[in-house]
Amino acid sequence: MVNFDYEKLPPLREDLDIQLRREGGETFAQLYDPLRHRYYDLTAASTQMLRFWRLGQGEAVLSEVQKSNRAMSLTQTDLDVFQRFLTANNLVRLGSSTEFLKKQRQQASSFRARFGKLMFFRFDLGNPTRVLEWAYPFGALFYLRFFTILSLVALCVGGWIIASAPSVITEHLVSLGSLQGGLSLVLAAVIGKMVHELGHAFQALRLGIPVSRCGVMFMLAIPLPFTEITDAWRLPNRGERMRIAAGGILAELGLACWMILLFAFLPNGDLRTLVFSMATLSILLSLLVNLNPLMRFDGYHMLSDLTGFKNLQSRSNAMGRWYMRRVLFGLKDNMPEPLARDEATFLIGFAYGVWVYRLFLYLGIATLVYLFLPKVLGAPIAVTALILFVAIPIVTEVKVLARRATEMVRTLRAWFTALCCTALCAAAFVPYSKTHKVPARLVPHETVTLVAPRDAVVRALHFVPSELPIELTAGKALWSLEDPNLNFQIERATSEHERISRQLSRRSGSDLVLAQSTILAEQADLLKARIEEAQTAKAQLEIKVPFSGTVSEQASLIQIDMQLGAGTPLAQVSDFEKRLVQAIIPSDLRREMDTEADPKFVSLGRGIILHDLQVDTVEKSRVGPLEELEFLRSFGGEVAVSANESTTPQGVWHRLQTYPVLGADLPQIVLSGHLHIKSLPQSLAKRMITQIKIVAISEASF
Repeated sequence: MVNFDYEKLPPLREDLDIQLRREGGETFAQLYDPLRHRYYDLTAASTQMLRFWRLGQGEAVLSEVQKSNRAMSLTQTDLDVFQRFLTANNLVRLGSSTEFLKKQRQQASSFRARFGKLMFFRFDLGNPTRVLEWAYPFGALFYLRFFTILSLVALCVGGWIIASAPSVITEHLVSLGSLQGGLSLVLAAVIGKMVHELGHAFQALRLGIPVSRCGVMFMLAIPLPFTEITDAWRLPNRGERMRIAAGGILAELGLACWMILLFAFLPNGDLRTLVFSMATLSILLSLLVNLNPLMRFDGYHMLSDLTGFKNLQSRSNAMGRWYMRRVLFGLKDNMPEPLARDEATFLIGFAYGVWVYRLFLYLGIATLVYLFLPKVLGAPIAVTALILFVAIPIVTEVKVLARRATEMVRTLRAWFTALCCTALCAAAFVPYSKTHKVPARLVPHETVTLVAPRDAVVRALHFVPSELPIELTAGKALWSLEDPNLNFQIERATSEHERISRQLSRRSGSDLVLAQSTILAEQADLLKARIEEAQTAKAQLEIKVPFSGTVSEQASLIQIDMQLGAGTPLAQVSDFEKRLVQAIIPSDLRREMDTEADPKFVSLGRGIILHDLQVDTVEKSRVGPLEELEFLRSFGGEVAVSANESTTPQGVWHRLQTYPVLGADLPQIVLSGHLHIKSLPQSLAKRMITQIKIVAISEASF
């Protein structure tokens, strides 16, 4: 904790701009820092201390404040807090007058700052004041109350017409995924952002605030227009500042109202698609992006004005760090600024919300950079962004805490926090087994589909269709089929064989007759083979149960005198006395699966659970198109499909099958569900290292 010398106060920086205003009989000062382009509003007490700060002595400042305003009683603690505020925000000269400027230049030229400018940089287009003043008479028309009422009427009329045909909205939402829809979204975003920035600019001009500059801001190479209206902080009225901050959102919402009306009357075409894109983007960007107070967009400035906290982000960050150090490490620093309990709670909560949000934001940005840029550029940039914007702030705070280690070792909270951190780190190296759910089916041990072996006609049924499904023993006949062509071939071949046999029986002893007899004998053998083959084919027309099992109800569709083509499915015979589980598992689970742990099958919606299953086989080959359509996400399952194949799983999957188990008491149907498989015990640290290795190897091979 820094101890200040109250006998000699540090002087203020000469470049600060100080403005005074009176509210409710009190005088308040506003400091403007041109280096950071920031405004600081002071309280009445701080303003009084600032008036006499030039005296340079703490006691003299407090004495003069007491003389000038006897109703205001200030103590040395108040002076201490105010001095800390000035020092923390670099508003005083410590050492030489150029020390702060040198520090600012060093920070601006650091690698982190340069990399940040590479990711988020601005391109100024100059001062737009003359152009805006020329266009202002036209823009002022949109701020009339009559135009606001007219916009609401347009919204109601357009919304009422569109509501009568909701399918039109669905069709246009789907069309946005096409190339034409993507181009319309880009053009709509450009138009919407231009209207948004003009809304800010015209609102500022209405209230007498100049627009110092405009240009294009590039966020991850995405161009976004911007207008500089930071001077709005000079306005003493918070309502006026909020009107400027909300100007862009109101302009976009007004644009959306008229686009909705225009969409209701336009015919289908490119223009209607563009109008639809402008209406949807204006609403979404205004509500989801610009109103977000966790980023320094319009919502942040509106929240700052609404709560009365200027420089909300820097003040909340200071409060958040102070509270974290106090709660976790027991450091009893003074509060960065004197605030009421509810105000301090708000700033602390806001700081933690911003930290969490920005953590996920930077992770998302790094992921996008990694995925969409070439791997040679994407991977290094993503890693660098995470180091600079996530790791370095954490390391900086750790360094501050390390310098105050002697203070922390005396507090119980620091020891408790260290113990918790040690336990968490140790837990990361404790092996544990994870249970994975993969799509699976409980199927009969054996299933055969009976088909018609050739074109035939059904001549007899050997079962009662009303009793299906029925259980039959192996060899039981189901249908007798007949092929008239086959019967004709058998009769013709038999007759020809008998004729040749009679000729052979009347043969004589001459050489010519003996030679002819040899030929006739060969023909007789050929005909006999044909007859036997036809008889075998005829025997196959007697459809029998290949094994003991249950015949499906599909058999009831087969009727007498029905003509069947070759290969026509007749019915399925399934052995439900035994069951086995068939599943598909991803490639990484195949490597990590614990073969000693027995998996468990859980059916969907039936409450059937099978324990102590044993894995029989896991195929090494990759799964192709799936017959189990219920596994696929497009059919309500969990497996995503590849872009080119409608039934081929995305990624590498393998088939798994368990040993059969007894299942006579289970429903005689195929049951869908999940197979719960345990992986080998691994620590969290090892899993992360393994995953990093896999990604690194795959990217290196790419």
